[in-house]
Amino acid sequence: MVGTYTVDELSLHYKAILIVEGCIVALVNILAIVVLLRKSFRVKKATYFVLSMTVADLQAGVSCLLSAAGIAMRYAEMWLLIVLTASLFSLVAISIERTYAVFLPFKHRSSQGCSYIIWIVLINILSVCRMIYPLLARLSPQYDPLTDFIIWCAVSLTSLTIMIICYISIWVKMRFGRTFDPEQSSRNNAKLGKTLCIVNITTLVCFLPQFIILGMIDLNWWQNPHYFFFLFFLENSNSFWNVLVYSIRMPEFRRELREIFKLASGTGCRKVGPRQHDRSRDQSNAVNADPLSRDEPVLVLGNLQMSPCDQ
Repeated sequence: MVGTYTVDELSLHYKAILIVEGCIVALVNILAIVVLLRKSFRVKKATYFVLSMTVADLQAGVSCLLSAAGIAMRYAEMWLLIVLTASLFSLVAISIERTYAVFLPFKHRSSQGCSYIIWIVLINILSVCRMIYPLLARLSPQYDPLTDFIIWCAVSLTSLTIMIICYISIWVKMRFGRTFDPEQSSRNNAKLGKTLCIVNITTLVCFLPQFIILGMIDLNWWQNPHYFFFLFFLENSNSFWNVLVYSIRMPEFRRELREIFKLASGTGCRKVGPRQHDRSRDQSNAVNADPLSRDEPVLVLGNLQMSPCDQ
């Protein structure tokens, strides 16, 4: 948000709240990135846009922390605008990608990963372009922060409108249309679409108050420190709610998150069943065994089961 009021002019307790918020947002998004980079998510092309959004949300948390702490504040606030735009555009890309997957499932399956990367690069370029007008306008003595904010509102409202149209069309298709996917695949698509729809609703809740305040309450809201803090806090909190929705709605996300915590606490050791052969014990015994005994070949036969391909 660009205005005559800045984070540096907020009171100390407001700054402390923003610092805590920035730390929480950064930490939860680091965890989310670690989860999304695990194999169960890497193989899914739909994860690319979610990962891009999570990286943007991580940068939003760091930028909020730096600006509230007064570290490189001018650059941090400018970068915060860019990454918030990137996060919003990533949500638009996710909604369009889900719509494409529901309406054209066969073409969606044949799409290449490089096309997702191209779209992610385009999203980041457009996010940087969003700062061109504010940078050029500030060089002019006639710079009006309200004009800049109205442009941001127009971009945000357009993005939210696209997302709403996409998810309404997905709901209509899944509710009344014919699906060519298998039943299980259709259920998974519907569940993922519902999860991402909830993410978009939280985004709407976080972004909508600034439009209400602008249009109905006070056109000069940025000169009020309480309005400024409330909207700044709410807009940045969107980066936290995204991860919370994933952890609640996606069982795979929760499972991978538990595995990470188990590994971090040292309790994630591989369990060996009563009829399984533990090879790690063989390795430790081989190290401690007499070197001459290695000349005698030993065959260890475990429970060998033929796979369906071998039968």
